Amino acid sequence: MLIASHVPERSEVCASLSDSKRPTSRPAGAYGMLGHMPRALLLFHYKARQGDLSVEMVLWQLPAQTADRPHGIKYRFHLGRNGKNLLRYDNEIGKGDHRHIGVEESEEAYSFSTMERLLQDFRRECEQLGWRWDK
Repeated sequence: MLIASHVPERSEVCASLSDSKRPTSRPAGAYGMLGHMPRALLLFHYKARQGDLSVEMVLWQLPAQTADRPHGIKYRFHLGRNGKNLLRYDNEIGKGDHRHIGVEESEEAYSFSTMERLLQDFRRECEQLGWRWDK
């Protein structure tokens, strides 16, 4: 698992996608609970704090595309304040790409086009809520 000590650039995250290979075994940190389930490969994990704000970005390469995840990627990008959700982008099974907004976690669909666009959208919204990527 990679926990970055610096602010990730879009190119770093996108490069981790293009450099990845499908897992052939079950590495530590792989996603999946049942022994017979194919495991996803953890590509990227970033976690940081700035005062009362915290960001976590996690990205997995799935062993296969699904109807909910046609891009073959599972992700969870979260911005919180004092343990409460401000913004979260994810793609749970059964829901597809979507985002949660505010402490009430209002949910709305997200139109995934590319990983780069997803990162741009998340980073922009985090900045609007007080996060500074240049720290």
